[in-house]
Amino acid sequence: MNLPTLPTDNLYKFLALSGLAIAIFSLVFPMIRISEIKMKLVEAETQSNVLNVEIEELKEDTDRWAKKTSLSPEETASLRKRLIELRIKGVQIRGRFEQIKSLNKDLDYSMILIWVGLPLGMLISYLGFLLWYFRVQKPNDLLLRKQVESDKT
Repeated sequence: MNLPTLPTDNLYKFLALSGLAIAIFSLVFPMIRISEIKMKLVEAETQSNVLNVEIEELKEDTDRWAKKTSLSPEETASLRKRLIELRIKGVQIRGRFEQIKSLNKDLDYSMILIWVGLPLGMLISYLGFLLWYFRVQKPNDLLLRKQVESDKT
């Protein structure tokens, strides 16, 4: 696949098309990244909700066993195992929240790229086209018009 090359014969055309490329990149790349981040956020929040449900279930089981006056050795071992599971789930849920915070920061950086790159690219492009028209194209048009008029006479 061959990518189109930017014109290098004229600085103003190059500036205009480079600005256009920057503006398009500053819009498209962050939008793709934002959709990926949002999907990861939904996944992380879903896993976090599942962990919360499991934690609640473990707490209920632990409370039920703690109310019993005498526990058999098997119940004591099972209770310890459930308490360890509860701690592990707590660590997992804190990890999910950290992941969600990190993804939100990535989302913010992507938005900054849009808010900075898009106007900057549009400004560069506008200046490039403006300068190209007034410094190159308009004088060329005037020269061509004079040549056509001189050929008629």
